[in-house]
Amino acid sequence: MTRDEVTAFLRSTSFFADASDSVLATAASQMSTQVLPQDETLFEEGGPGDAAYLVLEGEVALVADGVELMCRGKGEMVGEFSLIDDQPRSAAALARSPLTVLRWDRRAFLETLALDPTMAQTILRLLTRKLRDDVGRGVGMIQAQASWRYDLERAREIQSGMLPAQCIRENGLEVAGHCAPADAVGGDFYDVMPDRGAGTALIVADVMGHGFYSGLFVAMAKSCLHTQARFDPAPRAMMDAMRATLALSEQWPVLMSCVYLQFQPGEKRLAYANAGHPHPLHWQQATASVTPLEVLDPILGAQDVGEVEYSVRRVDWQAGDLLLLYSDGLTEARSASGEMFGRRRLEQALAAARGADAVTVRDRVLAQVSRHLGPGAPDDDLTLVVARALPADG
Repeated sequence: MTRDEVTAFLRSTSFFADASDSVLATAASQMSTQVLPQDETLFEEGGPGDAAYLVLEGEVALVADGVELMCRGKGEMVGEFSLIDDQPRSAAALARSPLTVLRWDRRAFLETLALDPTMAQTILRLLTRKLRDDVGRGVGMIQAQASWRYDLERAREIQSGMLPAQCIRENGLEVAGHCAPADAVGGDFYDVMPDRGAGTALIVADVMGHGFYSGLFVAMAKSCLHTQARFDPAPRAMMDAMRATLALSEQWPVLMSCVYLQFQPGEKRLAYANAGHPHPLHWQQATASVTPLEVLDPILGAQDVGEVEYSVRRVDWQAGDLLLLYSDGLTEARSASGEMFGRRRLEQALAAARGADAVTVRDRVLAQVSRHLGPGAPDDDLTLVVARALPADG
């Protein structure tokens, strides 16, 4: 641009609308043209306030802590706050389109203000207007965040209400569970339900990740679980149905580990299928030993529907036996020094709890995990379920 073109452009902006001809000429001589491609950074958050910029063409976004605060377009200025208070930049400036700006360095900016007192009044007026706009935007953001927090809290209450009672005794089985999301809503869940054969089915699952998106798939999985149980609650049929449900998400692939068990009263055996979930631990009273129930098949969602026929295993299940199921958030819970809780501690806790009821075992393990974590919060959803085979008269 020629000097006259720059001067004419400055006259068209709010910032220089009331400036004298001499101030306009001086400012035009002090400015240099800078061109940036789209998505390029004009200045960084926390950087020095060494210049202000007038937008000639394009749009520039102001971004703080990864949040876009506002956009400035042709004729608007960015970066002037740091020139006035001599503080680091409070936001970054990013080109939202191919961008052309006039750069006005700090020394020249301050010299121009000294030339014409009306410029100081103009700056005060414009900054006051911007501050009012920022307050309005801030109030709007706070209201939006409050609404979002309210929605998340309601979602947390709904998800918590989807869990079964913390202790259930039915059909020769006692089950005590605990499920705590790392965020407002989580990707872990467990459920206990009677099956069509008058037995009991138990499931523990972990949708990849945690947060609102994972929570939506928890709701889908639970709906699938109860629908399928009315038709065919067998482990293989249940796993196929769960995998088909996850496949409904075509745009965003979903992975879910899952262990599903059937207990039939009088059979003294349980049947289970395990798709990539951490090994359940089985305390056998007859042998006074802990045995992991192996993972049988890939995690749900890792392969297309129909590629794998899910395996089913049957193991002895006698009165007094205990079964401990959990998500990886429990074994991977880290102490302040970074040490994981690990499966070995779980096995030791289960062996030490022989003869105790399911609630006692659950509470002892959770207390041990809490001591291991110390004051820190877990990084992942944490689920623990304990099942105990009741004696015939139990």
